[in-house]
Amino acid sequence: MSSRVPAFTMETTLHFTAPGQDGDIVTSFGWTGKDLDDPPVFEDTDAALGQIMGNLNNNVTLVKISYRLGSAAADDPVTERAVDFPGLGGGNMTPINNCFILKKTTALGGRRNRGRNYLPGVGEGAVGDDGVVDTDVANGISSNFGDVRADMTTAGCELALLHNSAPFNPTAVVTALCEAVIGTQRRRLSR
Repeated sequence: MSSRVPAFTMETTLHFTAPGQDGDIVTSFGWTGKDLDDPPVFEDTDAALGQIMGNLNNNVTLVKISYRLGSAAADDPVTERAVDFPGLGGGNMTPINNCFILKKTTALGGRRNRGRNYLPGVGEGAVGDDGVVDTDVANGISSNFGDVRADMTTAGCELALLHNSAPFNPTAVVTALCEAVIGTQRRRLSR
């Protein structure tokens, strides 16, 4: 049993691959409603989570989903499932250190009660030279994730923030939207 993924919750980690990238690119989401004693139907949740690929570049592929199932009595077991969901966006991809940012908010204020996910696969046509995401692409990513949430809800799971420090109770996510500007890796030079 872990405090961060308590009973009645699970954490899904999405593993992506991209050309020229060593190892997986990962992002994770917390969900309430399912755990070790009442696991999800993995085929249903795999298909739901695969919808996130709708506007990601076709050079990125979702290859594995790890499910950490909360438990009150045991260590949180992890079930890993191989999947094959390629991105559906075309064109050339920007460098892999660029990403879409999915911003999650809750009904509660403060830094603790908001979160972000970083999604790889920014196509050159999806973003301007100034780093601003094309409005149709941003709306498409938000819509795709809305479909993910709807299908996960049908599977008995509700999107939530999981916390690394006490109190560990998950916080329900109210909105999850693609931000208007991409994320980039910052390089700090010592002088």
